[in-house]
Amino acid sequence: MQDEGVLRLRNPHLSNMETDHLYHLALSTDTHDLQHMFGDLKFVCMGGTPARMQEFAHFVKRRLGIQLPTGAELYDISHRSYRYAMYKCGPVLSVSHGMGAPSLSILMHEILKLIHYAHCRDVVLSPHRHQRWNRKQAFKQISMDIEAVLGIAKTPEQCENRYKTVIRRRKASSDHNKRSGASPTPVPFDDEVKKIESIDDSIEPEVERDASGATFKASPESPAVLSPANTTEENKSQSSNPDTKPRVGTARLAHMQLFFTEMRALQEEKEAQKAARRQEKENRRAERQAERQVLREERRKMHEEKMEILRQAFGLPK
Repeated sequence: MQDEGVLRLRNPHLSNMETDHLYHLALSTDTHDLQHMFGDLKFVCMGGTPARMQEFAHFVKRRLGIQLPTGAELYDISHRSYRYAMYKCGPVLSVSHGMGAPSLSILMHEILKLIHYAHCRDVVLSPHRHQRWNRKQAFKQISMDIEAVLGIAKTPEQCENRYKTVIRRRKASSDHNKRSGASPTPVPFDDEVKKIESIDDSIEPEVERDASGATFKASPESPAVLSPANTTEENKSQSSNPDTKPRVGTARLAHMQLFFTEMRALQEEKEAQKAARRQEKENRRAERQAERQVLREERRKMHEEKMEILRQAFGLPK
């Protein structure tokens, strides 16, 4: 029962207990000040695995702009229970519930008591479902950026096939270097892939979740396609509101601009090589045509000489 935003449980024995041990969360009303620790709680997000909820906690920290003190990091509050993983980041509690209804029911039982003892108000409980990467939408955006910046028409399927080729070659070289006694070979695109993996990807497109998966809304233009004027206007509009912060990362934008610059240079080099091959092909064709013309002329003269010999042999008039 919830009255005026405060969660009140129907169990009458809770008020008579001197100590309540939340065993599976490694917390207790006797050893922990639950109201001080969790009094500002507003959201409880529950997911399956500990690693996923740790990643979600770091995502929440980035999106809310929470700055931890120097040397501090997100801490698994329930690590001593060896059952669940629980991270608190501002008003958000990220906790894993394991697999199956029994594991979830145990967690819900102790989470509700935790909210009750902490005297939290207007708390929202939400499941956190794992969503796979929407490759189709990602490569569609990549193909649009390449066509807008470089003027090269590439389909999303071509971009995806090229991506698979790069990953396959990189994995083959990496597996070769791991073999005992094998001579080391350079891993192609290793530095580029590491740069992409190290980017703080806190900017995500707004999505609508439905039963069939993730449906992407119409999002603004990619930062790589934005002109400097548009970027300046966007920063001004964001800076006018003191409660919001610019979301266009300078490191991310610089990396994408460097990527398109290198890609443009590669495309120009590729076009120059194509033009050189085309010119060489035209020269060879002209040489072959000249050789055939000379051969035809020689054959014509030989034919005329043969006919002249035959006319003389048979005494025919010219």
